[in-house]
Amino acid sequence: MNRKVQAFLLVLIASILVTGCSSRSSQQNTTPSPAAPTVGVIDMRQAVQAHPKYSEHEPLQKAITTLEAQLAAAQSGAAATPSGNLSPAGSYGNQMMSGVQATLEQEYQTKMTAKQNELTQRLEKKAAELKAGESEELKAYAAEVEPNYQPQIFNLQLKMKTVQLSKEEIDSLSKQMEALQKERDEKIAAKDKELAERLTEQMQQEQAGANRELNQYAEQLRKEQAAQAAAKQQEAAARIPSTGASLAMPSGGDPQRVELERQLAAKQQELRNLEDTIVEAVRDKAAQIAAAKGLSSVLTNVNTNISAVDITSDVIAEFKKP
Repeated sequence: MNRKVQAFLLVLIASILVTGCSSRSSQQNTTPSPAAPTVGVIDMRQAVQAHPKYSEHEPLQKAITTLEAQLAAAQSGAAATPSGNLSPAGSYGNQMMSGVQATLEQEYQTKMTAKQNELTQRLEKKAAELKAGESEELKAYAAEVEPNYQPQIFNLQLKMKTVQLSKEEIDSLSKQMEALQKERDEKIAAKDKELAERLTEQMQQEQAGANRELNQYAEQLRKEQAAQAAAKQQEAAARIPSTGASLAMPSGGDPQRVELERQLAAKQQELRNLEDTIVEAVRDKAAQIAAAKGLSSVLTNVNTNISAVDITSDVIAEFKKP
């Protein structure tokens, strides 16, 4: 997978944390142990690639790569002889610079993949840490709330078991007990939702930081490689016999370069629009499924050992519906 597809998928990591409506059904157990918020996970790579429009992504990316290569060739400017054919020296220079560009591009992809993996692992670790803290906080809150309800529920249960009551009286006590349990559970569910929303906000901040770091790294890497390419260009020019061939950059008003830049910008915008469409669709489907399953949040591409519901197949199934 090329570097831009990898970057596209990285941007999705943690960016679609979905806050759902967590609910806890009323329980007859008078001393329920507070369950951790139900969490969902989704494999973004599979979900994105299952989107009906994803088939348009690779052709667009190939078109962009081709235009970038053509633009780079125009800028490196292996000049033609007056007859319009490249001289042997010009062909040599062009081949040499093409080899340099290929080597630098491979190095770029390798380093960007390593950086992506580093950021992904960091985000996964942070998500697991925040999730563990959230679970402990919910458990502590439930322990704080429980004493306000447990004695009342226990007294009602005891009364129902030890006192001779009519059916109407038993029904009345049962309703009182259910109301207390419901009130207790709703408080814990509200806290659950509050913590899930906070987790979403925290992970969005972490994601934004990871994206900035990735962009800065890519920019710095490109600057370093541009300097390396310029040095190689000068080295190649020094080796080539003087035959009228040149490795100099073309003038800024070169019509071919201007047209290539225009086409490249148009394709890049088309790709961004497609990616936005896919991201929004995955986000919407994940949110719908999270709400239907009562999930408090959905994390993306989490490989850490947490208890979670995998909704990847559900999202893919939604995309396959006619």
